[in-house]
Amino acid sequence: MGKKNKRKRGIQKRNEEASAVTEEESTSSVQRLPHSKQSPFAFPLPFPSSIKYPQNEFLRKKHGDAFDIALKTSYEGFVVDEPEVFQTEQELVEKAFEVLEKNGFFRVDCTQPFGLGTKCSKTYVTRCLVGEPGTTYKYLGLRMFAHSWNNSIDSELNDCSNITEALGVICQLNAKLAERTRHHLNNLDEKRRGRGAEPTRGRACFNISLINRMESPVGLKVEPSMGEGKCSVSWHADSSLEHFSTIAVYHVLSKKRRCE
Repeated sequence: MGKKNKRKRGIQKRNEEASAVTEEESTSSVQRLPHSKQSPFAFPLPFPSSIKYPQNEFLRKKHGDAFDIALKTSYEGFVVDEPEVFQTEQELVEKAFEVLEKNGFFRVDCTQPFGLGTKCSKTYVTRCLVGEPGTTYKYLGLRMFAHSWNNSIDSELNDCSNITEALGVICQLNAKLAERTRHHLNNLDEKRRGRGAEPTRGRACFNISLINRMESPVGLKVEPSMGEGKCSVSWHADSSLEHFSTIAVYHVLSKKRRCE
């Protein structure tokens, strides 16, 4: 993971805090029961203790039955699409990333990862935010404002038509991710209802795309849980999301990295 010139780009689609009306409607429709009155069918089934799984590495698809069973039990709702599902979008998305990179959309952020008043540090990745006009994303006290994916771009920027097209591609990818998410939510709802659980409340209406771009710099930290190589984005929990929010991730390696 720590090889030089390695580049990773990921998109996280989030039902974020930017739409106050949507957030209000979502939270007002949720009725929480006391923990003691929660139906046992509402929770994922426990992972069978009889199934062996790796102790010193992450559980992956290569581990066969253990991985498949985990997705059916304790990790219910976690889904991995095969690359072929996005085959038609891949080349367009990679070109869009290149245009955004060329025109300076990716920036390094300076944050205080251990809280306000602590030491500032630069992020290991460069990133940009694309989404509906006026939407924002906040992390570690830093608020990012989205580049609109459906409006024209400031004429002072170079290659304006290319930029507009690139942002439009991200919007199209967002639509495809939303489509796949609705498909998976329907499957999840059917599965949960089959065991007597309440209807699934998640929805697939993404309004922003957080794009992370990583070129392995010197000084990456070792992954803390299993020590499997080095990582550019540490484990974290996302806040400011709607209840039962869905997050979709599109991950791609550069052509050069895929050839290594």
